[in-house]
Amino acid sequence: MGTFIKLFREKNIYLILLFYTLYYVLTLITAYTILEDEAWYANAAYSFSQCEWVNTKLIGGGLPNFIYPVFEGIIFKLLGFSFLNARLTSFLFGFFSIIIFRSILKLLNIKNHIIFIILLLFIFSPGYFHTFHIARPESAAVFFSLVSILYFLKSKRNEKHEKINICLCSFFSGIAFLSHPFTFPIYLIFGGYYLIHFFKQKKLLNVFYFSIIAILIFFLFIINSYIVFGKNFEVILNRTSGNNSIIYNSGHFFVNFLSIRMLSKNGLLLITFAILPGLILWKNITLRFISFTTIMYLIIASFIFSSSHVGNYLMLNYIGLFSIFSIAILVNIYDKKIILLICIFYIITYSILNIKKNHNNNISVHDEINLLLNSKIPSGAKVYGDMRFWFLLPKTNFTAIYFNRYKKSLNETISESDWILVCNDFAYNNVTNFYQILQSAHDMNVRLDTVLNIPTKQYGVIMVYKIYK
Repeated sequence: MGTFIKLFREKNIYLILLFYTLYYVLTLITAYTILEDEAWYANAAYSFSQCEWVNTKLIGGGLPNFIYPVFEGIIFKLLGFSFLNARLTSFLFGFFSIIIFRSILKLLNIKNHIIFIILLLFIFSPGYFHTFHIARPESAAVFFSLVSILYFLKSKRNEKHEKINICLCSFFSGIAFLSHPFTFPIYLIFGGYYLIHFFKQKKLLNVFYFSIIAILIFFLFIINSYIVFGKNFEVILNRTSGNNSIIYNSGHFFVNFLSIRMLSKNGLLLITFAILPGLILWKNITLRFISFTTIMYLIIASFIFSSSHVGNYLMLNYIGLFSIFSIAILVNIYDKKIILLICIFYIITYSILNIKKNHNNNISVHDEINLLLNSKIPSGAKVYGDMRFWFLLPKTNFTAIYFNRYKKSLNETISESDWILVCNDFAYNNVTNFYQILQSAHDMNVRLDTVLNIPTKQYGVIMVYKIYK
């Protein structure tokens, strides 16, 4: 028995990784339907796998935050293109995030049995379950944010390798930003901390090291943006600040802050766990720092991003990290069995409900749709359609309905297309309505012939039209 307990304490990371793999594989094959953004990023990754850069041909232009599509493109190159391989990229970032998360908890002197429970909480929490299940860049951003936090803590605790850890903290914070812009406030917070801390200690050379890496990351961002957008840098600002300038967003700070969708029941819970413990247990330096970091993150985000972005539930990924760290420290301080039991109960309940929820949403339906579509629409055909279905027709010349960076009119786009591919859940995105497409075709004397109607549980009826001009 003693040997088993010792093995559990020392090797619990392997058990956690096994739980993660089994649970995520079981739920991945019955996971969500294709999301718009999954196709967006996968399209850039597909271009990269074809020895091009991260250009999103679906909507025109490219991605200024390009790290995730690069990794996703490597997966496509090694394992082939598929919807599941796209999501495998996020799964792998989640897998390695667990290892880094454990290293951080060990550095914070959290007890082994508590680390086990906290890692389970991390795996089964709704936000991270979603993040590591879908092919979006938040999975990479969470992973690289965790690595930057790890080296930030090491830089505070290990003076011998202080400069190396500072450089690594800056580098991985930068890579997190190049994965997703929502991590930028964390970069600023670390930089501000180092500036104040080392200014007091008269070690400004350390600040210089951090800044040099940050400048290099910034230049990498600019160079990539120039490659994918040319001189149209306005697009970059629109992508990061939500179609408004940073000055505009700063002027609307209170509107942004008060419109945070995080103040939903889940968001409020996370913010409370991230901020409140440090205010109550003020003498605990780590909890106090987590509270300060969370508050600063929300303030900086409200200045930089528009209200629609500050209100984005995906931002909870980073608030969630702070709240889980706070929970770990609190449980470590009090080490009450009742708290552990509540955590275990939550984990088991959520996992059962989640598997049941996804049971009838089998992803294999995409294989059937794929066969039908490819039997009718030839490779290289010009398709104007729902962005999500590009996954099923990657070798066509596909233009997405929802976005149009080329600024072409609807008539122009239809006149240049051979096929239209939509579904009757189309109304959830109101940028372009299917009835507008029909009206445009009528105005241009273009005939649309129905080729396929494919009934599905996930998308309603998928409708395929051949355009005759």
